[in-house]
Amino acid sequence: MKEASEARSRSDPDVFPLDPYRFSVQELREAIFGDTRRIPNVLALALLRVKDYPEREKIADFQRVLQDEHLSPRVRHTAAVELGRLASAEAAAALRASFPTKDRFVQRGVAGALARLEAEIGASRAQVTGPADEWFRTLSSYNRAIPPAIPFPHPGAFLSPHAPREISFEKADLAEAMRASREASMPALPLRLAPGSAVALQCGARSFLFIPTEEIGARAALQQLLRGRAVAGLLAVRETLETDAWSAHHYALTQPADRPDEVQILLVTPQGRVDFAGTARSQGERAQFVLRTVAHPGAVAAEISGTYQDGEVHFERIRSDLRRTGQLAPRPGRGP
Repeated sequence: MKEASEARSRSDPDVFPLDPYRFSVQELREAIFGDTRRIPNVLALALLRVKDYPEREKIADFQRVLQDEHLSPRVRHTAAVELGRLASAEAAAALRASFPTKDRFVQRGVAGALARLEAEIGASRAQVTGPADEWFRTLSSYNRAIPPAIPFPHPGAFLSPHAPREISFEKADLAEAMRASREASMPALPLRLAPGSAVALQCGARSFLFIPTEEIGARAALQQLLRGRAVAGLLAVRETLETDAWSAHHYALTQPADRPDEVQILLVTPQGRVDFAGTARSQGERAQFVLRTVAHPGAVAAEISGTYQDGEVHFERIRSDLRRTGQLAPRPGRGP
């Protein structure tokens, strides 16, 4: 196994400014975690991949870096990329186990590494079972009504703004929307996005783009939404910490409500948490919708209202509190 791993690593088109074999595995580990400054930690990660030691230990090293939230997003992103280059089902399992990370830049590294692995070793070998994997399957097959519907939040779960500010929005720049569509999309989760219909939102210092899918762009799409599920769009956020790139912040999902003239709308994070929800009530070929924040740790109470007609989403008003709510996570030692 060592020989195969070494041969595969040596065959990669890498050019290193330092000879990997000048350093021991322990020296590279110390460089990654900042115990020595002999080598930059990102370079140490790349050198570690080509070292000849058991792959199980190598995967554990990269996974430890990937899951260490005290390390910078750049270092953790690099760990995801290098883990993907190991090209094994075990590496895929480690990546999927690390997918619930909160950092968007790290998420993009994990998603890209998984896509590379699926292309190299086959999707069936890269698949594993776990919470992140279950959610990924739910999202990828959502519009085919294969998984059960996502539970709609109960009435007491919603937050209403108390001292809201207005959130500005406007038609998005087409070039920027096209860039966001490329960067925020996951190869393992292809969506047919419509950047020409994107809307730009500015929330304080953070820039967002809502990019609808082509699926809801048809003039008669409302009747389809009343009857079946759909991935209606992607809310992308522009990341400016250590990078300048767009990443997925929420997915807009719709599903029929109990009332025949209503559609449930859910804004769900890439990890599967419902952060916003509401309904759209149809009147002929036009629907009016209102979304509100669903209580979750660190939530910001907000309200989004608008209309949907002739395949177009029109925001009318977006209001949000300035402060986050208190922590809502269960106390230690207590159940959910």
